Amino acid sequence: EMQDFLFRHPLHIMIAMQVIGFLQMLLTSLAFKNDISFFRGRADYSGLSSRSLATDALHQLVIFLYLYDSEHTGKLILCQFGCGALVGVWKYVRVARLRIAWQYYLPWITHNRGLEESSKESATEDIDAKGMRYVKLILYPLSGVWGLYNLYHFAYTSWWSWLVSSLADFAYTFGFVDMLPQIFVNYKLKSVAHMPWRVLVYKFFHTFIDDVFAFFIMSEYMTQKHRWMTLRDDVVFLIFLYQGHIYQVDHSRP
Repeated sequence: EMQDFLFRHPLHIMIAMQVIGFLQMLLTSLAFKNDISFFRGRADYSGLSSRSLATDALHQLVIFLYLYDSEHTGKLILCQFGCGALVGVWKYVRVARLRIAWQYYLPWITHNRGLEESSKESATEDIDAKGMRYVKLILYPLSGVWGLYNLYHFAYTSWWSWLVSSLADFAYTFGFVDMLPQIFVNYKLKSVAHMPWRVLVYKFFHTFIDDVFAFFIMSEYMTQKHRWMTLRDDVVFLIFLYQGHIYQVDHSRP
């Protein structure tokens, strides 16, 4: 196994893989740290889309379950994606102001954003709900068609494997969809002052490294589909940059 690992790729490819792996781990850690600091240190989440956070957390959870269902995933990778999914759920709980209320002797999760102490976030909540309605018109039919396509063309060991694999494929391919409500909120508010820019910059450099790795270093060892899939997050970040350019940052606005 060691010999296969050492001679599977040329020496320069192996060195590049080690360097890029280190940079990816560093950028992931920095983004993780700043992400927690940004959301933990705020009481007002005006301008942030709770539905973008919800779909992002769902995508991370689906990918974690898919990797867990696979027999070839290392524990370190599972731990990384598991922590990412937990943080994603934590961010959504904070921004959506989820609470547990007892009714009919049963616990119910309530969505309290825009109510009581977060009443000044009601404008963001209305815009967010409207943007998500548009996304659902595309997201739900597309995910259903994707699942049926996989069921018809591929074989799976169980229904659970088909479900998790189809959802993971959809999350990998259309993961950028989860940020569309946030883009819509920015457009309506004409502001990007509420965005966690430091976190986005770390994630952008992480994605940029993935692009270089896929198109120039490992281009002969990756499928064309995988190479083009690495560009999907770049499109969203470029839209954020464009919005930051046309909407002058004014921290006095929500």
